[in-house]
Amino acid sequence: MSLADQYALTRTDPTGLITAETIARVQKSLETRAITTQTGLQGYDLSVPAQVVVPQVTPVVNNTPRKQGPGVDVHHFKSITSLGWNSTGAAYPGATTEGATTNQLSRTVAQLYNVFRSITTTDSLTIESYLRDRSLMGDLQAMMLAQSIVALKLTEEAWLTNGSDYLWALPTPLAPTTSTTGGSIAAGTYFLSVTATNANGETFATQAPATVTTTGTTSTISLTFFTEPNATGYNVYVGTVVGTQYKQLATNYAGGAVPTQSILSMAGNMTITLVSLTTTGSTVPTGNTAMTAKDATYNTPVVFNGYMSLIFGAGNTAYTAVNGQPTNAFTAAGTSAAGYNPSGVGTNTMTPLILQPAAGTGKLAYSDIDMLLLGGFMNARADYDYLAASAQDMGTMANLFLNSNGTRVVVNQPEVGNVTANVRVSRFANPYTGKMVDLELWPMLPQGTIIAGSRKLPYPVQGFDGPVSHVITNRDYWALEFPPALANAVYAVQGRVDETLEIAFLGGFGAITGIIPS
Repeated sequence: MSLADQYALTRTDPTGLITAETIARVQKSLETRAITTQTGLQGYDLSVPAQVVVPQVTPVVNNTPRKQGPGVDVHHFKSITSLGWNSTGAAYPGATTEGATTNQLSRTVAQLYNVFRSITTTDSLTIESYLRDRSLMGDLQAMMLAQSIVALKLTEEAWLTNGSDYLWALPTPLAPTTSTTGGSIAAGTYFLSVTATNANGETFATQAPATVTTTGTTSTISLTFFTEPNATGYNVYVGTVVGTQYKQLATNYAGGAVPTQSILSMAGNMTITLVSLTTTGSTVPTGNTAMTAKDATYNTPVVFNGYMSLIFGAGNTAYTAVNGQPTNAFTAAGTSAAGYNPSGVGTNTMTPLILQPAAGTGKLAYSDIDMLLLGGFMNARADYDYLAASAQDMGTMANLFLNSNGTRVVVNQPEVGNVTANVRVSRFANPYTGKMVDLELWPMLPQGTIIAGSRKLPYPVQGFDGPVSHVITNRDYWALEFPPALANAVYAVQGRVDETLEIAFLGGFGAITGIIPS
């Protein structure tokens, strides 16, 4: 089913509820059992009914093209980093003297990979409900399978947006503030860095520490830093010399606890206050051990990398073998004049451009968006098709675009007493290329980060005929039914999809991160 057809179905069912057509298609799937009852499991192909379930709350799933994979565990692909015109260190491209040959094109690519992972959701139905479904809602078995599609797509939306094998390093915190009372911190100049943590380890520290100078002997230090949606906690390191900074313990924090958070936090920042300092012990980490979810047998990640981690990790280029399986512990973040830069991006590298707001307060300005649009084009000829953001940042961008150039919006609504207020900006013109750029709401994207994305290469490339990002599936939406057993008298169903995400043109993506909400 085409994307246009899916949108049409969404418009006819704007709430994203399960329709009669979905139930009918699931019932048809129930008639064709892919696995015999002798195995104890019954398999159903849900890819057909899944085509008519297009929840409005899953725009990344809805808009990312899908294609069949080869049935492997790791997907290796190449991302274009140079097409020859942006080569460095050689004579002017194409210039030749009489009788001489021209310079050789230095077309280069980055060797990348992403792992295939199975996303699974489970639901169950008591045998009594199954036997009495005619007095309840009809075919509860088909309804349960249909609901598993919606649950699976919602889970898949979170994976495609925020999925990450390892946590990534955090952007530079805001400038700390200090008070001369309430603590026991002595006078001095201090450097503060932050790491994200989970049950498996800890990330690199922020590479550009925040600096504060205190006076007296009873000071406190308050720090606002930016969060990672998959983290469960954070460590703050403080010292008088960059690199020789010590991890602060629970007793150093106002409230007596190291900062924590829930998984998939949508909050983009956190503020802590230090009332004292630890000046010995653990120093800033030299490696990233923060695997988000670990396979107990092979000690490898069980999550593939979504848009956020591929962009912030520059596509996962580190082939570190663990028990024969490639894995990626993101390298330490770099810094540049443009701002936060975990990808180590430089001019003409055709890798993601990642910025922070220029304002020391972290407030987003139109000039920050302007710099992203210009920088992306200058870096990789990226002509972004969309900017994606959370609901809160979407409102901020709408206000910035409405007020950026003095455009006057006149409401032409003659009905007296029935005037609609507010304006929702859905697209804008890129001032450098003239392309209309869509503003897309990504509900799983945490506040504080705006993603810029492209859907095609800036130039035609032989042998590449697909979109620059797409989902590759070993097995698309399907379900396994677990019949009742003596010890567990319920019908259970698992919705599954085995997939990974590929971004073949990293230069076509970028981000502004570290945004404090207006």
